[in-house]
Amino acid sequence: MPEFRLFNGDTKQVFKMFKHDNVASIFVVLVAIVIGIFIAIVLMFYSNQQNSEKIQSGVFIKGVNVSGLTKKEAIALVENDLDLKMNDHIELVYKNSNYYVEVEQIEAKFDVEASVNFALNIAKTGNFFENIQQYINVLMANINIEPILTYNDEALTYYLETIEAYLPDQLEQAAYYVEDDELIITNGVNRSRNFI
Repeated sequence: MPEFRLFNGDTKQVFKMFKHDNVASIFVVLVAIVIGIFIAIVLMFYSNQQNSEKIQSGVFIKGVNVSGLTKKEAIALVENDLDLKMNDHIELVYKNSNYYVEVEQIEAKFDVEASVNFALNIAKTGNFFENIQQYINVLMANINIEPILTYNDEALTYYLETIEAYLPDQLEQAAYYVEDDELIITNGVNRSRNFI
């Protein structure tokens, strides 16, 4: 190991103190220290991310930024936004006819809680490398989660059956009957209606 002296301005002496072998050893030690620090930081970050009860950065639900929010905060924010944006009816269009069904009639709602649970589990369900890759992908490109729309299937079917009689271009079913010992068949016909 070279002897260290007070620098008095002669740089040639300083460079002579370090032989070629010593510089390579010091460089290897410095690189190992930097790599060790980097690995420690990544492991601490990963541990914090896995144990966090907050949604990671870059996550949106139905266009609402929920990054850094807890489950309760995210649900409240998204539901509030949906209440402001969502109509109280759904419009069904067939040709030039419009039909409206009230959202309450068919019990339609978005499953916000399931979407928030999905958001909370981003980069937490795979192995170390998969989670790190998913975290970085979401951080760089963002992700927008579309909540599932749930509704009462029976109520919607009943509504559709109710308006079916009023749809334009209904098909009049083919029929048959016997008259004077002859079988008579009538073809199905489209009939236009202009109800509603």
